[in-house]
Amino acid sequence: MMVLNIVLSGVGGQGILTLAQLIGRSALAHDVPVLIAETHGLSQRGGSVIVHVRLGRGVEAPLIGEGMGDMLVSLELVEAARYSPYLSKESIAIVNDKLIRPSVPNIKMPERDDVVEVLRQRSRELFLVKASEIANEKGNPIGGNVVMFGYVTYILGRAGAYVVEEAEAEVSGLGRGKIAEVNKELFKIGYEKASREVSDPVISLIKAKLE
Repeated sequence: MMVLNIVLSGVGGQGILTLAQLIGRSALAHDVPVLIAETHGLSQRGGSVIVHVRLGRGVEAPLIGEGMGDMLVSLELVEAARYSPYLSKESIAIVNDKLIRPSVPNIKMPERDDVVEVLRQRSRELFLVKASEIANEKGNPIGGNVVMFGYVTYILGRAGAYVVEEAEAEVSGLGRGKIAEVNKELFKIGYEKASREVSDPVISLIKAKLE
């Protein structure tokens, strides 16, 4: 088994570390070795966050070099662009279609379309997911990471990193009562969206990294 390199990014408070843990625990349940490292940024609300997730029996070091990421999964557009140097033309990017304005005044935000174009140019394929919008509509405004986990699970599940039942078991432990039920729905929405959008060649590309 080789190594699959996944770079996660976002803004503190969006649940990036939770997303990393969901991916990691699901893979471990499938007996796939995992290394996770938060290497930059502040995980408190509002700070830039990047987490390296490496899956596979060939993993020896926790950090991913620039241009060596196989997948970039980001919960915010600008943060995706910030860490896009980790991508290559053989990488895929899965990005929450959301811009978060910084709390610092007088900072000019880039235009959404400009950010999207940068991501398209730096990756083999870009998948935009309105994860935050979906989560807000379903009653869990901070559940965008669960939608994204569902989306990623479709890809990683078909690639052999873990199976959907293992991922569902991890999601079932998120929240209580109504929120727990909403999270299960958000996961399913993300999973089904990926099943409609992600092509077999993309799955084969990711699967090859784990064989």
